[in-house]
Amino acid sequence: MKTNSIKLLLATLIATLTMGACDTSSDSTYEPSRDCAITAVTLGSLKRTLHTLNSEGKDSTYTVAVTGSLYPMYIDQLENHIFNADSLPKGTDASRVVFSTFNVKNGAYIKSLYSGNDTIFSTSDSTDFTHPRVITAVSEDGLSRREYTLEIRVHKEDADTFAWQQITEGTQLPAAAFVESKAFCLGQTLYVFGALANGETQVVTTSTLSPDFRSAAALPSYNGAPVDVRSIVVKDNAFYALAGGQMVKAAQTLDAWTGTTSALRFDALVAAHADSLYALSAGRLMASADGTEWVECATDAPDRLPTSDVAAASLPTRTNKDLASTLMVGLLNNRATVWRHDTDTKGEFTYPWMWLPQTEELDAKACPALQRPCMTAYDDAFLLLGTPLGETAPKAYTSRDFGRTWLADDLDFPSLEGATAVAIAVDELQYCWVVCSGTGRVLKGRINRLGWIQNDR
Repeated sequence: MKTNSIKLLLATLIATLTMGACDTSSDSTYEPSRDCAITAVTLGSLKRTLHTLNSEGKDSTYTVAVTGSLYPMYIDQLENHIFNADSLPKGTDASRVVFSTFNVKNGAYIKSLYSGNDTIFSTSDSTDFTHPRVITAVSEDGLSRREYTLEIRVHKEDADTFAWQQITEGTQLPAAAFVESKAFCLGQTLYVFGALANGETQVVTTSTLSPDFRSAAALPSYNGAPVDVRSIVVKDNAFYALAGGQMVKAAQTLDAWTGTTSALRFDALVAAHADSLYALSAGRLMASADGTEWVECATDAPDRLPTSDVAAASLPTRTNKDLASTLMVGLLNNRATVWRHDTDTKGEFTYPWMWLPQTEELDAKACPALQRPCMTAYDDAFLLLGTPLGETAPKAYTSRDFGRTWLADDLDFPSLEGATAVAIAVDELQYCWVVCSGTGRVLKGRINRLGWIQNDR
């Protein structure tokens, strides 16, 4: 009985397997993938050629490695465009590009630069990308294709090079006769204010797009007193200045100066920033919203305030967009004195003016004692120009730590030899304009990267 049961079970199992082998109703048809997308691209190591001078002073070159992964490749799947938004450094060899990552499921072809035909694209081989290349991703069945334009961008100029051009020069130009000067850019207009040796004051007004420095107009006086051109500041698109120690104001047309109602007499108009004007009066640092009502500023060392040759500029801090710093430099007993004032643009906090001691351990990085200094903010730094005491030619200095230390020629400034005084201004395109008294020389320069258009396309 037991043997019969086993035989019946085996017969049933064989019948079931036989029937299943003949039943094709559950067969599935395999469909090849139609995926033909490039999903990730990473540059490998590339080579960059740099130029230098050898021990004999002759031009020489050397090669360094560039880590391609530091320059991410973006894939625009809508436009089928692959590119590095941050261009590779100048001198990077784009004719031998390799990739450490190139994700495409079923392979790809690249169009030849010479024949225009498609050839198999091998990501492990070096490939010429000096021009954009067409990469075609294909599906597994070969029926679907997708063309991408792959572009490797390389800068054509060094990012941090300060490129200068001379706009004009000549002792016959009005600015050449200025013994003191100050410059401003408002929109596309450059103003260069100057004082002549006979006490007269003039202004050269020109377009920054088509500059012309051949003529100057006389500046109006106020109650018979000429304006102190070094005291001129700009606030709310109006000019403020001192004339005979009194605060005066003029519109951009500079037709006439109007006096404020303040009874104070001032020694120097220092700066204009945010909602305040700052001026020195009888050993005190004063602030005003409109030049009319003045209050004394809190200072931590009032006996260290400058008494002559004052210059100032303002710069937003790098870490807090609501905080800006105004820096003031000047002379006190023929020594440089440096002051900093932080401003909360939200108005939630107030800070005193702080004296920044230029101590002996700073050595060559201390702020120099300068005659007729001028200062502006540029490239997240303070740029200071002036003639060091005991010297004849102006020099350039920068501070990237908000006045604590100063570096000479940090921004690769051209020689200012022959200039008796300088004025500097920065326009809306980040060009520095330097106008030299004595020679009439006008220079225009910009750090290359500040002119690069930020464009992800």
